[in-house]
Amino acid sequence: MNITIRRIADHTGLSTATISRILSGKGAHKPETIARVKRVVESLSSRGAAGTDRECIGIVLLSYPRFLCPVYTHSMVSAILEVTAEEHMVTQIIPVNGTPLTLEDAELLVDKFDLRGLLIQELGTLDRVTGQLDKLPVPVVRVGDVRNGTGRYIVHCDNRQIGVNAAVYLWDLGFRDFGIIYGGGGDYGQEQRMTGFIEQLRRFGGEPDRIWINPVPHVTRENAITAHVDFMKLDPRPHALFFALGGLTRMFLHQVQRSNVTVPQELFILAVEDAEELSEAELPIATISFPSRELGTAAASLLVDLIRHCDRRIESERRLACDPRVRVSPACLAFLTNPCNKNR
Repeated sequence: MNITIRRIADHTGLSTATISRILSGKGAHKPETIARVKRVVESLSSRGAAGTDRECIGIVLLSYPRFLCPVYTHSMVSAILEVTAEEHMVTQIIPVNGTPLTLEDAELLVDKFDLRGLLIQELGTLDRVTGQLDKLPVPVVRVGDVRNGTGRYIVHCDNRQIGVNAAVYLWDLGFRDFGIIYGGGGDYGQEQRMTGFIEQLRRFGGEPDRIWINPVPHVTRENAITAHVDFMKLDPRPHALFFALGGLTRMFLHQVQRSNVTVPQELFILAVEDAEELSEAELPIATISFPSRELGTAAASLLVDLIRHCDRRIESERRLACDPRVRVSPACLAFLTNPCNKNR
């Protein structure tokens, strides 16, 4: 296998000139720097001898119960794996909890798995966990709910615009009293969807102070029941709900239907979905799509470009446009086209 100075430099974060001097025994260098270079050379050599010389990237995910089960995560990861497979790369999934992942911890992971790059799925607190990782000697790409200025390479979707689109759709239907159910607990993307919705209502001349806002920390049956109980206590109750947290929609819908609330006649629901999981179920609701797979594909492609073309200038931010179209189920369509429902 041909182990180039450039490749060693990529793995160590040192310049090619420094690598050249160390390999030729010239110059004065710290013992730990020399040891690091030798360790990388031995690792690359052993991988080549074993026939396992395939580039590896790490996918950092928040570790919570069943963390690969949510549609958002598995649809995005599936897209990432498709890109890396086409590029003959292997991936290492790295689950982390909410405690800080230090730069030293990340360096150990890079060395342990011989990573050529890291792809970090931003979810809530994870962006605060991994804020220092741009100092690593390998490229780091963030994808998902990204705050401004949190990283050098970013792939994200305008969550605020999703909220704006939802407000425009419901307002145009004639609704004037609303509720919002979103993921609380520091989930920045969910907060942005709620903010966009409220700001758009204010531009329409609506009354944001009258909106029923219900933050939900996690997608569980218990939290769906709690949200349903709180909703049923309202007097009057809103006639339109925006679910910024799509994963809770089906469980909440089941609860309100058990309470003899007819959907969409008495309660119109517009929910964000990650992979058509709601519209394909033919629920009596309307949906807005979040581009989970597209984000995964774009992020993986960006990381591959950074690894393969490190000497080329590559744009630091890729923002995917949201699809503003709303999918309407047959039950919703029948309700909306009924002349008796013109005034809401």
